[in-house]
Amino acid sequence: MPAHRMADTGAAESRLRQAWRIAGIVMVGIVWWGCLTPSPPDIPQPFGNFDKLEHGFAYLVLAAWFAAIHARRRQRLAILILLATMGGSIEILQHYTGRDAEWFDWFADIAGTLLGLAWPALWLERIYRYLAGWYAKSI
Repeated sequence: MPAHRMADTGAAESRLRQAWRIAGIVMVGIVWWGCLTPSPPDIPQPFGNFDKLEHGFAYLVLAAWFAAIHARRRQRLAILILLATMGGSIEILQHYTGRDAEWFDWFADIAGTLLGLAWPALWLERIYRYLAGWYAKSI
């Protein structure tokens, strides 16, 4: 591959990685808003403790999203620590917004993060790699 083509591929990968990060940060913002707004959206609860599934799924998606571009063990450990800290912080702050702070919500956040760092991260990373290859070819 010619040097200029390799440079274009690197630049394309860098732009995609930046867009991926921004999308992830937007998702983090949505989670913060959804958990800290005094009057959250009224989502029908099909069964008791359904909100634990919502917590777990949100953190599964966040963990998998960031793990797709951060594949090293240390980076994934950092994702686990940051998301666990975020979940715990949100539960503490909910007390000040008139919302119920629950330990089990935090446990669901951690469980979702662990699950997201496992299997979903693998297929999401494949999607990211595919997009990086496709994007580089379109330049």
